[in-house]
Amino acid sequence: MRYSLSTTCRVQPICVLPAACLRLFQGLMLCLGCLLSPAAEVQAQHSIALQPEMRIAVIGNTLADRMQHAGWLETLLQSAYPQHRLVVRDLGFSGDSLTERPRSDNFGSPDDWLTKVRADVVIACFGYNESWAGQAGLEKFRGDLTAFVTHTVAQRYNGRTAPQVVLCSPTWFENLQLAELPDGSAVNSRLELYTAEMGRVASELQVPFVNLFAATKQAASTVAWDSSLVRNSAGVRRDRFGRTVPQGEADRAAVGELTLNGVHLNDRGNRIVAETIVSAVFAVRSGGATDDQLALIRRAVLAKNLYWHNVYRATDGYSVFGGRSGLQFVAGQTNFEVMQRELEILTEMTARRDAVIWAAAQGRAVEPDDTALPQPLEVRTNKPGQLEGGRHRFYGGTEAIEKMTVHSGMQVNLFASEEMFSDLVNPVQSAVDPDGRLWVAAWPTYPHWNPLEAMNDKLLIFPDDDSDGVADRCITFADGLHNPTGFEFWNGGVLVAMAPDIWFLKDTDGDDRADLRERVFHGLDSADTHHTANAFVMSPGGRFYFSRGIFHAENFETPWGPTKRFGTGGTGVYEWDPVTFDINFHFPIGPNPHGDVFDQWGNQFATDGTGGTGNYIGMPGQGSPEQLYEKRVRPVPAICILDSQHFAEQNRGNLLIANVIGFQGVTQYRFEKRGAGFFAREVEPILYSSDQNFRPSDMEIGGDGALYVLDWQNPIIGHMQHNLRDPSRDHLHGRIYRVTATGRGVQRPQRLRGAATEAVVQALASPVLADRYRARLELTGRDQSEVVTAAQAWRKTLRSDAAADARSLVEVLWTTQRARRTDFELLEQLLESPVEDARAAAVRVLRDVARDVSLRQAVSTKTAHVRDSAGRAIPAVLDEGASADSVLAWERLLLKRAVDPSPQVRAEAVVAASFTRGPLAAEILFAAMQTEQDSQLSFVIQQARGVIDLDGAVRNVLAAGGKLSRNAEAYALSNASVDDLLKMESSEGVYRAILTRESVPEQTLRTALAGLAALRRVPETEQLFSLIEELNAKASVNVVNSLSRLLAGQPSEQLVRVRERIVKLAQSARSAETRRVALAAWISADGGPDAVFAAMRQEQLSQEDVLRALPLVTSKPAAEALFPQLAALVPALPGSSAAAPLVRPGLRVDFYAPNPANV
Repeated sequence: MRYSLSTTCRVQPICVLPAACLRLFQGLMLCLGCLLSPAAEVQAQHSIALQPEMRIAVIGNTLADRMQHAGWLETLLQSAYPQHRLVVRDLGFSGDSLTERPRSDNFGSPDDWLTKVRADVVIACFGYNESWAGQAGLEKFRGDLTAFVTHTVAQRYNGRTAPQVVLCSPTWFENLQLAELPDGSAVNSRLELYTAEMGRVASELQVPFVNLFAATKQAASTVAWDSSLVRNSAGVRRDRFGRTVPQGEADRAAVGELTLNGVHLNDRGNRIVAETIVSAVFAVRSGGATDDQLALIRRAVLAKNLYWHNVYRATDGYSVFGGRSGLQFVAGQTNFEVMQRELEILTEMTARRDAVIWAAAQGRAVEPDDTALPQPLEVRTNKPGQLEGGRHRFYGGTEAIEKMTVHSGMQVNLFASEEMFSDLVNPVQSAVDPDGRLWVAAWPTYPHWNPLEAMNDKLLIFPDDDSDGVADRCITFADGLHNPTGFEFWNGGVLVAMAPDIWFLKDTDGDDRADLRERVFHGLDSADTHHTANAFVMSPGGRFYFSRGIFHAENFETPWGPTKRFGTGGTGVYEWDPVTFDINFHFPIGPNPHGDVFDQWGNQFATDGTGGTGNYIGMPGQGSPEQLYEKRVRPVPAICILDSQHFAEQNRGNLLIANVIGFQGVTQYRFEKRGAGFFAREVEPILYSSDQNFRPSDMEIGGDGALYVLDWQNPIIGHMQHNLRDPSRDHLHGRIYRVTATGRGVQRPQRLRGAATEAVVQALASPVLADRYRARLELTGRDQSEVVTAAQAWRKTLRSDAAADARSLVEVLWTTQRARRTDFELLEQLLESPVEDARAAAVRVLRDVARDVSLRQAVSTKTAHVRDSAGRAIPAVLDEGASADSVLAWERLLLKRAVDPSPQVRAEAVVAASFTRGPLAAEILFAAMQTEQDSQLSFVIQQARGVIDLDGAVRNVLAAGGKLSRNAEAYALSNASVDDLLKMESSEGVYRAILTRESVPEQTLRTALAGLAALRRVPETEQLFSLIEELNAKASVNVVNSLSRLLAGQPSEQLVRVRERIVKLAQSARSAETRRVALAAWISADGGPDAVFAAMRQEQLSQEDVLRALPLVTSKPAAEALFPQLAALVPALPGSSAAAPLVRPGLRVDFYAPNPANV
């Protein structure tokens, strides 16, 4: 396609209309625009005449953010204006909205950055995130948009004139016709409303408006082919759109999809958007440049954008300009001083690449001129080595083994080192691929890229071709990476975290080199690369988890709802689904979590790097009632479960924890079940070293069953303790050590990548967790229909009532869950498994499905059922209406598990109920609450009560005149309010519950006592005294006191019958008030105080209790008999200033009880 520049003009109104008519006319025109066709016909209401050397800034949400990585907008502008020397800077930020643009500490405001780039033109892309507020939020959006434009045009970012603002609407939500994604119908209804409102505001404020919604809707109507390599399309028809598909590959690409997930544009979608903007606002028409000329410009644009991206989204921002940038090191030098100079260098290098773009626009290919750049500041180390010049001593890879103490019966050999492979530098993360080969993320640019050096972090593969326990080759799968802090295999490729994005890398031709590199998710913060996304792991059900720490401000824009924002307090584990592109906070742990594993049965455990603590993740979204183990050392960069037939049984299944400072080695812990939770007890360490440079950064169980330990091999570690550019930070060393059991043969690695799907499914029967995990990863890239068919065929060979088959059946269930075709029939069978771990795993699957429903209810989606003859299937994604019957069925199953013999199963049922929240959710909690409790079970019940209104459930039943279940009644009797208790059918339990509540009105207590005594056919005093005696040792003092007051008011003739029990209570009650009431009852029963005073004089009773009991005596004869005893006692009271006057001669004092009137 060719592009050229046409004459620009401004559209002037030809007449003046009343405001209401004008708005109606504009609305009709906007609606008409949504129906019109080519992108070139979507015109702005105003155009901008670009002048030479104008500076253009792009701001907004992920639409704007992804534009810079496509490069099409600037490519077309520079091509159309080859002599103008335009400057374009992208300030897009994933998840931004007009009023919410969170950033990490001291990032700078939007105005700060627009001033920094001296913007003449501001292209603003908003509306998607705002649109989730629907019709109710439209007026606010209008006000916010008006305020934004008004504020922006009042600025002078270039120092001279007001900027020209361009408003770009959100794009059409593309229906990719995949069951795992929204179909977009409800989303588009909202987007259309907000697009129209944006158009009206633009017209009123006389700023250009680009209707990207109409343009992309038109383009989406031609999509006939899914060309994506990002999602697993094996077994999914790429021609599923119902339109004619061209035969040629290039022609197919021209009718390919526009987005990754319905909302975020791919390369084709970005080009359409760019064409729409430049034609509508800048009057660019086709016909100016060839595809080769555009390609030359685009390469230059993308190269420049890489440098700019590292200015605007500078990694380690918390140390570059944030809270730690002011830390002082040698001679008071700070990170801020050093890093600001580097940002100056990067900014200058970006500017010099503008010149390369201008040359390309004129048809010339030139290299950037990086001579005479600002020079970096010299940094002196605060931890010099012992060698000449402050250099540090490094042992050779084999030599360093001599410094290690190794677990008895184990040995260590050097698998790979920088001496063998120079690219093995700063190994930070590792993983083992489905063929059993060890992969390593090498991070030589740590803590982040120095612009005067190569950006060349790598993903490396280390095959052991001859199986001798030593790497034979180092294959560079991908280079040119930056801060690869976590990675894991998926869909035949690799997911790699490189903040602020998650990338998908894939080898498409079998040469072990990444041919495909695609940003697939945005929003990770990079304020501290120590704390950003790490420890990637896939759950048995197919979700991915990563950890992130403090100082960050994450903004995740998804197809499922408004941006999910997590500030610095959101430290912990996150759950991300690369199939649905959704993300959710999973578990709080911090401040700097590293380490996340699943055990044999899918139980999840996580550790915190900074604190060295660990937790069992038994309640997603919540914390844990206690620590997983007794912390001895810190910090912790990684954890692993040692499961391999190669090692002794005493080591299998143990938790391994890497430590890098206080204890430089790998500790080992043996799991124990504690009720519904877990505890890990420390046993003999795997290894530790006296080499101060030894820093075990990650661990993996290899394909041969050996334990592989990465060694960061560095004299210093940590961001806070040293300048980011401390010269003692080593960038030359890195090792991989291999730990094996002495005298035991290793395993033969499985090769799964080229194996038949049936063979990969059979690998799930392996007794080794690591083997099964790699098989799960491999299956994510296979045809899911074939996978499920193979799994169901395997299932037929297994028995649900056989304990030996339980784990394999759970693997079948997990396989159907990963395929989004959860086998509900198998799930029901496993809920009755003789193995409690299998029952717990089945409940977790049900929990996950229920959680999917609860998270999707805000979005209208297709209900995708997979009808398989092997069993009923749970819908992959449910809408609100279709979920009710299923939820009720699930909760009936959970209700039985709530009283399971296993406390863990009971706890899992409670957790699942906190997501189903259906009609039986409260009953599930009621049932679990009546079972034996432990700290984990009690914790999840308490957390579930935060989302399930148990009291409301009781009130609803009572209000409807219904009868409570036995468990609900037990809860109500212990927890319901007195008002609710009074609404219940009269029973011993109800009366007893009222009598044992605090702060109950006395008359209500008397009524309940009478009712209980009548039902039990005993005198009230007898019943009352029985309650007091029973509760004296265990009930609250307030309850006993209330009942005691009733005792004091009982008739004397009834008190006489229980006199001996009254005496005992008066002498032994825990509560002083109860003792005093009992003393008053004793006096009433005796008709006088003689016995009480006699006991007091013998010091069997407290004098204070006796005196305070006297006003409580309700028997009139007994009260009148008090005077003689008091008259004798008062003068003898020790320290009484009133005693002497009472016995002076000639003075008479009369006491009246009670006082007569008029005295």
